[in-house]
Amino acid sequence: MSSETNTQKPNIFKSFATAVIAIAVIAVIMAGLGLVGLPTWPYIFFLFYFTTIANMAKEKLWIAAIGGVIGLSVSFSQGIVTLFTRSETTGFIVFLVLVILLVTLLLEGRWKVIDPFCLLLLTCLTNITGLTQPVAYLPAMASLALSVLTFAAIIALTERSAAKKMDTVPGKERQ
Repeated sequence: MSSETNTQKPNIFKSFATAVIAIAVIAVIMAGLGLVGLPTWPYIFFLFYFTTIANMAKEKLWIAAIGGVIGLSVSFSQGIVTLFTRSETTGFIVFLVLVILLVTLLLEGRWKVIDPFCLLLLTCLTNITGLTQPVAYLPAMASLALSVLTFAAIIALTERSAAKKMDTVPGKERQ
C-alpha cells in the first residue's frame, strides 16, 4: 500500500473546459471594449496582474485599483501637463517630479498603493510613444475601472457561493 495521501489532481478535461470558457469570456469583453471605443490594454494589464501576481486576493483588489490609477496618472502626466501649459519642458519636469515622488514613497514603504501594479503600469507606459496621449487618459481609466469592477463582482460572487456552501454543510457554522 502506498503511504501517499489521496489528493485530488486537476482533471485535464475540466481544466481545458475552464480555459476555453475563460478565454471566450475575455475575448467577448475585449470585443465589447472595442465596440464602445475603450482600449483593451488597461483591462488586460489588470487582469494579468490581479490573477497572477496578486493571486486574486480580495485584500489586494482596491490597493491594486488605486495603484493602477496612480500609475496611469503619472504615466499620462507629461502629456496632460504639456497640453494645459503648452510647454513640453513643464510637462517633462512635472512628470519627473512625480516619478521621483513615486519612487520615494515606494522606498519609504508606508504607502501600500505604491504597489507592483502601479509600478508595472509606470514602467510599461513610460516610453511608449502615442499610447499616453492626453486624449487616451479617460478611456484608459474607464477600461481599468471596468476591469476592477469585473474582479470585484467575481470576488463577491465567489464569497457568496462559498457562504452558501458553508451553510449547507452539516455541523459547520459561519463565523
